[in-house]
Amino acid sequence: MIILSGGYGVLHAREHIGDYNKIMRSADWPAGLLESLLLHEARQRNVSSVVAFAARSSDYARVVRATPWSQAGLTAYLVTITGVGKGASGMVPRRLGQAFAAFWQEQPADQYPEGTTVERLA
Repeated sequence: MIILSGGYGVLHAREHIGDYNKIMRSADWPAGLLESLLLHEARQRNVSSVVAFAARSSDYARVVRATPWSQAGLTAYLVTITGVGKGASGMVPRRLGQAFAAFWQEQPADQYPEGTTVERLA
């Protein structure tokens, strides 16, 4: 598992990090760096497919969409949440967490939260 972080860039799920409060802004990083790091990590782990979870219009999603997965021979999917109106800033992260838990536990599609959308990127 790899985490895309506003403060640290790309890191492993087991890496220890300090407290920080930095929103992901892709413009804060050199052009193409985060995308290159994501591809590097995928190659290092010898994976054939990538599944990312992010809010649809976030910079996290922009970085994942901008990564040239197909050029690296990888299949990639972006899982987002749609159809949330009022309270989206709380509801979308909660539902993304639920979607990730369902994915990790290999649950059937009907166990995913309402509004879960899967976008094939490559």
